[in-house]
Amino acid sequence: KKIVIRGARVVSPGVDLARADVRLEDGRIAEVSERPLAMEGADVVEAEGRILAPGFIDIHTHGRSGKDFCDLTDEAFDVMGRDRLKDGVTGFLATGLTRPEEDLAELCRCVERYKRRTVQPSTSNVRRSTCLGVHLEGPFFNPTMAGAQNPAFLKKPDLGMVERLHAISPVKKVSFAPELEGAEDFVRGLRKLGIVASGDWSVATAAKNENIIVMRTFSKSYSLAGLRVGYCVGPKDLIGALYKIKDSYNVDAIAQTLALAAVRDQKTL
Repeated sequence: KKIVIRGARVVSPGVDLARADVRLEDGRIAEVSERPLAMEGADVVEAEGRILAPGFIDIHTHGRSGKDFCDLTDEAFDVMGRDRLKDGVTGFLATGLTRPEEDLAELCRCVERYKRRTVQPSTSNVRRSTCLGVHLEGPFFNPTMAGAQNPAFLKKPDLGMVERLHAISPVKKVSFAPELEGAEDFVRGLRKLGIVASGDWSVATAAKNENIIVMRTFSKSYSLAGLRVGYCVGPKDLIGALYKIKDSYNVDAIAQTLALAAVRDQKTL
C-alpha cells in the first residue's frame, strides 16, 4: 500500500524541512522530497503545514489513563496502548514492577495477546501504540533502595527467571542493582540474550566500583522531569570513553540554567 503525506513540515534529528512530501510504502518511509511527489496509486493525506516527526519510543512506562501494566488485564493494555498514541508514543516497553514470577509471567502473556490484537484487523478503527517488548523493573534490587517496590518479592539477580520470562515474550531491558551478588555473571547472561542491562535502585558508588558509572536525574528530587536534566559520576577513563561515542545532542542553555537554580535553592528542596 502506498501513502503520500503532502505539504508537511518534516522534523527529524538534523532535519527541518519547511514543506515536504513523504511517500510511504508498506508501512515504511520510501521517499522524502521538498518537490511534489507523484500521487498515482497512492492514498493522499493533506498535512497542510502540520509537523510530521518520528514517534516517541518509551522504554520505561508503567501506565496511562488510570491503568497499569501490572493490572495484568487485556483491558488495561488496550486503554494504555490507545492513549499512549495520543501522547505521540508509537512504541513502548511494557514495564513491570517487583512482583512474584507468576505475575511477571502473566505480564508477558498480556504483552503477547496485545501484540496479536494490534496486528489483527479491527472493526472499531481504534489505533494503538506498538508494544516492542518487556522491561523488567525488578525484582533484582537492593532492599535498602526498594522505595515503592514491594520488598517481599525482592531477590538476587536470577538469570533463569529472566530466561523463563523471555521465552514467553521478549524481554528487552532489565533494571537491577549491579552491586548484588552474582550481578557480573547476570550481565553476561543478559548480553547473550540480547537484553539491555540497566543499573537501578542501587547503592553502588563510582568511588568503590571502578567499572560503574552512577547516573542521577533531576526529575523527581528537583521536579524537573520535563527538562530531562541529570548528571553522571564515574572513573575518568569510562567518562572519556563515553565522550567518544556520545550523541551531539546536549542539554540546552535554559535547562542548564533552571537545573543550576534548583541545585542552589536547597531551602526549597
